[in-house]
Order: sequence, then C-alpha cells, then structure tokens
Amino acid sequence: MNPGIITKIRKNQKFIYYGLLLLAVIFLLCILLISSVTIRKERKARIEAYTDRAAAELDERIEGYLYSFMESNLDRYMRQSTFSLFFERDTDFEVDFFTQMRISMVDSLRFHQQIKDITLYRYSDNAVISAMNSGFSLSGVNTSFDYVRSVLNTDLPDHPDFISPVSGESYYYYPIKSYQNVEEGFSSVGFALAQLRSPVDFFGVDINELNEKGTFVVLNQGDVLSVEGNDVLSTVTINEAIHGKSAMTLYSSTASDLPAPYTFYYVPSGVSKLVYVYYEPKAPYLFSISTLAEQGWMYPLLFSILCVLIFFTISMFFVHKAEKAGSADPAPARLFYASSAAALSRTLKDSFTDTPLPLFSCVLIQYHDNAPDRDASELKELIRASSEDYLTVCKLTHTVIIQQDYICCFLNYSDYNMKVLVKALIQLLYTTIETCDFNLYYTSAADSYSSLDRDVRCIRRLLHYTFILGYARTVSQDYLEKCEENPDQVDPNAICTIRKMLQEKHFDELNAYITEKKEAIKSGFYSYNAVHDFMEAAFYTMKSFFIDRSFSHPLTAKTSASVIGQGAGAEPFLDYLLECAASYREMAESSSTPHEQKYLEAIYQYVDSHLSTVTLNSMAEHFHVTPAHLSRLFKKGADINFSDYISEKKLQQAMQLLESDSGLNINEISKMLGYNTPAYFLTKFKERYGVTPSAYRKNYFAGRTNAEKTEEGA
Repeated sequence: MNPGIITKIRKNQKFIYYGLLLLAVIFLLCILLISSVTIRKERKARIEAYTDRAAAELDERIEGYLYSFMESNLDRYMRQSTFSLFFERDTDFEVDFFTQMRISMVDSLRFHQQIKDITLYRYSDNAVISAMNSGFSLSGVNTSFDYVRSVLNTDLPDHPDFISPVSGESYYYYPIKSYQNVEEGFSSVGFALAQLRSPVDFFGVDINELNEKGTFVVLNQGDVLSVEGNDVLSTVTINEAIHGKSAMTLYSSTASDLPAPYTFYYVPSGVSKLVYVYYEPKAPYLFSISTLAEQGWMYPLLFSILCVLIFFTISMFFVHKAEKAGSADPAPARLFYASSAAALSRTLKDSFTDTPLPLFSCVLIQYHDNAPDRDASELKELIRASSEDYLTVCKLTHTVIIQQDYICCFLNYSDYNMKVLVKALIQLLYTTIETCDFNLYYTSAADSYSSLDRDVRCIRRLLHYTFILGYARTVSQDYLEKCEENPDQVDPNAICTIRKMLQEKHFDELNAYITEKKEAIKSGFYSYNAVHDFMEAAFYTMKSFFIDRSFSHPLTAKTSASVIGQGAGAEPFLDYLLECAASYREMAESSSTPHEQKYLEAIYQYVDSHLSTVTLNSMAEHFHVTPAHLSRLFKKGADINFSDYISEKKLQQAMQLLESDSGLNINEISKMLGYNTPAYFLTKFKERYGVTPSAYRKNYFAGRTNAEKTEEGA
C-alpha cells in the first residue's frame, strides 16, 4: 500500500481519535453540567417539599391546638367549658362569677400541653380574666396585664392570628363576636389571648431531615418567634433577605453582613400572618460534583464515555425529567381562615337559583347519637336521606345539606304550615332512626335570600338552647327571639336562698323551691343565659356546701359544664340536684333525732332574731344548757361550727343590705350586724367574697342599671 495513503489514513484515524476524545470530553463536561443542574433542581424540590410540608404541619397545629381550642370553648354552641360566659354576661361584676370563670379556664388548660395561659378581655367594662394572673380589671396599677394594654394599642386583625404587642412576645389572638340584632348583625365584644408554653417546642421541626447546616425560622410580623438550627442569622438580615421577594421561590441573597451567599425559601402561613423561612449556605458547583460521586453517578458517567449514545439518551432522560418537574403545575394555595357561617352563606346563594316560589325557610336538624359504635358519617347520611324522602313526598322544593354538627334543610314554597311540617318530620326521624335524639330548629318565612341567610345565622347562633330545652323539641325562630329579648332572671338570689335552706336543713322548702323554678322555666320564656345562670348557681352552691361539710357525693367530682353538656335539659338537671339534696338529707336525718332537729330549728330562729348580738354563751343561757353542750349539738346537727355559721349569716345579711335601697353606709351596716369595727367587717367581707363591701355595692348597682337599660330598650 502507498505509504502516503497509510499516513493519510493514520492521520485521519488520529483525527478521528482526537475528535472522539474531544467529543467525549465535551460530552463529559455537558453531562457534569446537566447532572449539576439536575441535582440542584432535586435539591430545590426537596427544600420546597420540606418547607411546604413543615408549613402545612405547623398550620395544622395552629388550627388543631389553638383555633379549634378557642372555637370549641368560645364560639361553638356545644362548648367544652363555661368560661365563654365571660363575654355573654357582660353586665355581671360578681367576684363569684369571675372566680368560676377562672376555675373553668384552669380546668380547660389542665390537660392542654401547648397553651400556658388564657386571657379574656371584654370591651364593655374593661374586665379581664387570666388563668394564671390575678385581678379582674385593667383599671388601677395592676401590672400583670400590661401585655393586654399593649394589645389594645395595636392594630388588631379581624380574624384569629398571632400578634406581638411587646417585642419578643407573641400571643394567639382570637376575636369574640356577638350577634346583636337583625339590624346591627355581629359586633366585636372582646378577645381572647393564648400564650404558648414553649414557642420553640410548638413550632419545632426536624431540620436534620433536610440539612444539618440549614435553619428553619418562624417570623411573626418581622419578629423571630422560633428558630430550629445552629446557623442563626440576625432578624434584620432575614427580613432584608426576603423583603420584596416572591413567596415559594428559591433565591440567593448576598447581603453585606453575610459571610457567604445563602439560599432562602419562605412560605406564608395559610391560617395566620406567620411566615415560615428556610435558609442554608449556597452550595458551589464543585460541591454538586462531589455529591454526584456520593450518589454513585460517576460509574454511569464513565461508562457513558464508551457508550455515547446510551449515555446521551440517559442524560436526555434526566433533562426531560428535570424539565417536567420544573414545569409541574403549582400546588393549589391553602385557604385562609373562613368561618362556617361564611360557608353557609355561600351555600344559600347556590341552593335556589331559578325558583319562582316566594317564600324560603330553613330547618336545622340537630342530633345526638346514643349508639357509640355507629359511624357518624353513616348517621348523617341516614338523616339526610330520610329528610329528603319526606320533603319529596310533601312536594316541597328543597335542598338538604350535611353540616358538621347538624343537617340543613332549605325549603322554597308558596304556602305551607312550617309548625306542622317540623312536628311530622321529627316524628318520622324518631320512627326511622333508633337510639338517636333530635331537635328541629326552624326559621320564619323569608321573602329573599338575604333574609333567609340572616335568619339561618340567627338560629345557628342559638342552637345551645338544647342544653336547657333538652331533645325531642321543635323550636321556632320566634320562640328563640322572644326568649332572647326577655331580660328577666329566674332568681338573682338563688345562691343565698339555696345555701340558707341547706344550712338550716329545710329540705322540703328546698324541694318546693327547685320544683317551682323548674315549672317556671318550663312555662316561661327565659333566655338561655338566665336559665344557665340559675342552673350554675344551684349546682355550685350545692357542690360547695357538700365540700364544706365533707359530704362524699359524686356531685363534688363533677363540673356544671359536664352535667349541662349532656344535653338533657334544665328539668333533668334540676331533678339531679334534688336527688343530690335527698342524699344529703338522708345522711343528715340519720345522724340526728327528731328532737334534735326541732331543737336546731329553734336555734336557727333565735339566731335570725338576734343576729347582731348573739353569742354562744347568750344562746346557751337562753336554752338553759352549757356552751360546750350547745356547741356539740349544733356541730352535729348543722355540720358547721357555731361561730362559722354566725359569721356566714352576718355576711349574707350584709350582702342583702348592700343590694337594697336602704341607703345605709358601710359603718352603719357594720354596726347593725354587731361587728366591733368597720375595718374588721371589711376584712371578713373581702375574705369571703374577694371584694370590699363598697366595690360589691358599686358593681351590683352598675349591673342592675345596665339590666334596666336593656329592659327599657327592649
């Protein structure tokens, strides 16, 4: 062969060899670049997924531990505690009431691992209650509620959120709204503040799951609320880094005070104004190459030099995969806080769109399942289907919707007797569905969507009447409004009356008294607050009396909320108290003879007639016995020391004089009741009721004036 040709072939082969080598090097560099980009995109996807998941988990904690706790205790008609009465009884200034509210708050927090303290504040009278801090008002120099004063000076949101009234402190703010009347709708009456036990534990996330060099920060209005990680930047640096940047976007920051570029990613909370920020030192490209080697990509990379086409196909697969991941549709944004009332309002607009009939009504079916093993969703569907079938038979245009705690039946008609309809429907439900109780609340006839929406909101806010009415009732909107407008109380002196009858063992009178009030509640149009106040007063009076007498009874281990919350109504509740009183009567009568009972009655009458001057010696002289014998007899029959009984009677009499229009001043009352000095009277009164006599009189008359104004306005 011609050497020139051979040389030319070799040159061509050499050219091809070097060309292929150069192509392999270029391809290797391209693969390295593509791999680096791929790893960075995967890293970005991991950061996004981690931060989004952490944000979703924290939002669930906020809703589950804070919002749901506040809603279930303050807004929902079936509440887990009683301290929401602080906002409903905004004219009540009694210290006993404030103390009961505080006890209820402490009981609610006892098993709540996340909340350290709850503070309630109402605008009407500057009253405030805290589970951990003493005092009941912002007036004066009490520094325990400086944070509440700071809250009042901030721009408060209209929905639950975190606020920072003082630098370095954050509280979960929950506004309280009240339905005033048809014209005014809902208005703000106060707010509740929840203080976390440990923000770091509450907002804690596992940062090592993503990168041990990363940091997760929770910002509240620019202030750092919680930090997870060791690389902690200043608050100013973090705020400058995310300022003006789009959320849910990965970007780098090279602020002047940063030693190296950082990668930032932040997500706004879906249920509050919190901002969740993740950042880590930005990785250089060489770091991506080492990561590639650690992931085992070098072997297929070297093999790709020998198998160009296969390696090219694999690389294009990863490029396509990365592009596909980058172009994926973004996840839908989380919904912000919305009340169930707003959701119901939207439902109404879609219920009847093209109907020509002139009238609208709504029936809310409230149920209580007595079968513990039955599935709740199956029960709701059974109620819905039964209601649908009945309304279809009645040839009524309707829409039946399942809500969280009740079933809504929206009706459109021209002429129909709603009272007859709901009575027939509740009979059908009791016949069709066993071991389940029902109440049917229904609105008046409305002539527009807006009127129907307003009426539904009204009865929805009053479903708690079940606690005093019991079940198997059909309740009209007119009845509820009439009750709400009634300012009368069942008995404002229930505590003194019941305690006096128990102390003096007038059990027949107590039975007649409670029976009379039970009948009055049944036949009268008392408001929920009036009946609930009487039930609570009777319960706590009897409970405290049993505890003072060391009488062992299941009542002493219960709360009024647990008994009322059973939903049986006021009548079974008061019957239960009568049973408790009967148990105490049986014990008391078994421990004393009829002769001793008559003797004790005579002592009570003598004390009432000589309250200001009576002593143990004068009493013993009157009954011709020794003081020691009289003391033992009284202790045995009354379960209380004679001196304690006299002190209690004097304080009860003092309370009645302070509430009367007699015009007596404190010195005159003190002298009338036989106290040695007004100062001693003031001390004993404050020990018993928590306030001075002057403050008690002022609060009592202020509350009575407000009640009279309410009655005149009605």
